[in-house]
Amino acid sequence: MRGAAVPVVVALNGFTEPAAVFANQQRLHLVDRERLARWGAGPDLYDVLEIDRSPA
Repeated sequence: MRGAAVPVVVALNGFTEPAAVFANQQRLHLVDRERLARWGAGPDLYDVLEIDRSPA
């Protein structure tokens, strides 16, 4: 994760609850099939993830 502006994990079949908890603890953004399709359709990743564009 070093240097990643927006660390994401992509899984087309979704995420287990423990994976979601871990991702939240590690500040990872989960991208499932629906979000990947939205991202691929053109919107900016920040908009798909509904996160602030400002640096942390």
